[in-house]
Amino acid sequence: MLHPLLAAVDNKIGLDKTLIVLSADHGSPEAPEYMASIGMETGRLSQHRIDTAPVMQALKKRFGIGKELIQIYYPLYLSQS
Repeated sequence: MLHPLLAAVDNKIGLDKTLIVLSADHGSPEAPEYMASIGMETGRLSQHRIDTAPVMQALKKRFGIGKELIQIYYPLYLSQS
């Protein structure tokens, strides 16, 4: 779907002179307390209990540095189906 657009930009301007930014507007789930009130099995996960050591080791192995690569971290929403 993007190919025709990118081809047109490349022909008229040049992709080497173009900054392409992709963005998305993501919604967020309801608060766990509300979801529990309507009968869903839910809870909160403390980000302090997540073991980030394996991720940091993988970053260090691949890029030579670890947590310095992460500017901002927002805990993920996890669900179980």
